[in-house]
Amino acid sequence: MIAPVLRLLRRRLTGGADDFTFRPASVPELPELEACDLYIHIPFCRNRCRYCPYNTVPYRPEQTAAFFQALRRELRLYLPWLQRRRIGSIYIGGGTPTVVWPELEAFLAGLFERLPRHGPVALETNPDEIDDALVSRLRSSGVSLVSLGVQSFDDGQLRFLGRSYPAEILPDKIARLQASGFAGVNLDLMFAFGAAPERIFAEDLAKAMASGVAQITAYPLFEFPYSQVGEIRRQRHLKMPKLRLRRRLYELLFNTMTGAGWQPRSVWGFSRTAAPAYSSVTRDFFLGLGPGAASRLPNRFYFNTFDNRAYQQRLAERRFPTALGMTLSERLSNWYWLYWRFYETRLPVAEIERRFAAEWAWPPLRKSLDVLHWWEPDGEMRRLTLEGAFWIHLLQNGYILNDIDQVWSSCRREAFPAAIRL
Repeated sequence: MIAPVLRLLRRRLTGGADDFTFRPASVPELPELEACDLYIHIPFCRNRCRYCPYNTVPYRPEQTAAFFQALRRELRLYLPWLQRRRIGSIYIGGGTPTVVWPELEAFLAGLFERLPRHGPVALETNPDEIDDALVSRLRSSGVSLVSLGVQSFDDGQLRFLGRSYPAEILPDKIARLQASGFAGVNLDLMFAFGAAPERIFAEDLAKAMASGVAQITAYPLFEFPYSQVGEIRRQRHLKMPKLRLRRRLYELLFNTMTGAGWQPRSVWGFSRTAAPAYSSVTRDFFLGLGPGAASRLPNRFYFNTFDNRAYQQRLAERRFPTALGMTLSERLSNWYWLYWRFYETRLPVAEIERRFAAEWAWPPLRKSLDVLHWWEPDGEMRRLTLEGAFWIHLLQNGYILNDIDQVWSSCRREAFPAAIRL
């Protein structure tokens, strides 16, 4: 029932100009563009966490040389285009990028030689990777923003998630990052699962806020059918949180953070300093490198093949590893842009009015935001209220994650899938 309603809404919003279909795309179109961000996907993990939906493979030292050879080949294919662009941020995710830090460090050194003008370099890592030597090398290599996947300070929650470290090591790991001069350190937390979710989440928030980090990002346990959480749910009838519990926990998150003076940086993220915001998803245009990496370019969306062997084989043949692409009309691109401004919780009203002056859906949407008190004035901007932020997060769950699940599920089954209609 949901899919036909979504398709009708999409047609209405775009005037039927988009068919919302990913199709095989072996060569990406690279448009003229003043600036572009860069995403690098490192798929290796020492162990796969139960909740993780991302494209990862078990870390095997003997596999890293071939992977980085392929990654360098992919970079070379894009270099003529990248060198004519201003590179904003560079985001390194995975997987756990620091699992292969010596090889990644060498790759980044070569990247920075070829693209010397770039913005902040952000990287994900896990607590059991952190030691003084790694932290020092991250700083000396140019990494400026670090996100530490803490997830919880409770051992029972960590065991449920499949995390491989005890909670007792977390204060020391966080302190090492804090003392090392990064421009910003973000802590990732998860909530809405396990026993006593409200009590444990409140304790996790308190410990995270007391740690001194610049940013905290907390999000509920998302269930993807192909993750181990999805399998456990089918086998053991694991219940995902009901709406009322999610509402209470989101109120706890929002009120605790804003009540202590932290400012929303996104629906999930809060910052208490002027440090650059750590976010992996709100960049307007970005090029993705690595197996399973996405690229978002003007009016285009691409995915690389998720299959590591197919990725390496394509690049050995000096071919792009692109698997799927979708063209977006100007109208759909604008709605996509607006969604991410809602996600950031602060909305540039003048720019929205310029982009949507001729859109039939914008006036009633704006009126609804006013009447429901989902946003409020914030200088020349509008900021989402608690109500607005909560319902935006539900929209993400019900709409965006459903689309991601369709694409990722197909890409995990086949290296180069046929057309996928959303």
